[in-house]
Amino acid sequence: VWYYNGATPLGEATVAPYGFTWNNVPMGNYALTAVAGDTLNNAGTSAVVNVTVTGPLAQIVVTPPTAAVVPRGGTQRFSATAADLMGHVLNPQPAFSWSVSGGGTIDGTGLFTAGSASGGPFSVTAASGGITGVASVTVVVVIGGTIGNTKEGTFTDMM
Repeated sequence: VWYYNGATPLGEATVAPYGFTWNNVPMGNYALTAVAGDTLNNAGTSAVVNVTVTGPLAQIVVTPPTAAVVPRGGTQRFSATAADLMGHVLNPQPAFSWSVSGGGTIDGTGLFTAGSASGGPFSVTAASGGITGVASVTVVVVIGGTIGNTKEGTFTDMM
C-alpha cells in the first residue's frame, strides 16, 4: 500500500495491517489517498481524505468588531474564535477570559451590559493563552430611534 498527499508519495507499507505514520506534519490542508496493489499488478485507489493540520493558538477574532448599545442595561453579545497562524479555526476552541475597559461589565460568556453613562468606545477583550482579540463598544443615548435589530427573534428576522 502506497500513501500519497496529492501526487506526492509519503510512504508505503508492505506488511498487514498496512499502516503508515506521517510524522512532523506542518500546518496546512492535505488531500490524502492510499493505493493498494497485489502481485498481479492490480491496483485500486482510495477515496480522497481531506485533512487540515492546525497549529497552536496564534490569533483571536472577536465579533462583532464594533457595537453600540444604550445605557442602563443595554446588552451586546460578543463571541471569540481562536485560530492558528494560517487562520485555521481551532477545534476544540480554548476557554476565553473576557474583560472590558469601561462603560459597563462583561460576563464569562461575552455578554456586555452597559452602565448608566454614555461614552466610549470601550475595548472588549477576549484572551486565552497569552493571545488577545479586541472589539469595541460604545454606549450611546438614542433620542427618537432605536439601536440594533428590532426584528430579532421574530419571523421577519432573516439574519
